[in-house]
Amino acid sequence: MSAGEIDYPVKGWLLGEPLPDLDRLPRARWREVLAPLSSRARDWTIRRVAPENIVAAVELDLELAGEDEERREAMRRVAARGQSLPEPRVARTVARQLNLMVSAEQMADLRRLAEMLSLRPTQLARMLVLSGVRRMLYEEGRRAPQP
Repeated sequence: MSAGEIDYPVKGWLLGEPLPDLDRLPRARWREVLAPLSSRARDWTIRRVAPENIVAAVELDLELAGEDEERREAMRRVAARGQSLPEPRVARTVARQLNLMVSAEQMADLRRLAEMLSLRPTQLARMLVLSGVRRMLYEEGRRAPQP
């Protein structure tokens, strides 16, 4: 959340969260500005209200904390059922992983060439391996007896 997205007075910031100035807001908006905040940011906000607003602020904080706990409990119940999210229906393009051992000198050469081609060394290594495989299969097909 950036300062440009906030349409209420702010007293400060806590770990990237705005701390609303409840004393300058009508009470009707308190829930709206406090609900999206973490419990830590709400606590900091409520500790800084004027004495005449403290009771109303604490009561609202307790309500919001109860709602937070209800959401957490609902998530625990779902997790306890052992249900998992459905598998994504996206076809995986990478079927296997290949690891290569190269010497420090070979890696330095690979890095140097990758930099010249504006690639990462792993991208270049993948291109070289696949290109070599295709070339060898092509050559083998040329030598194989034709039926």
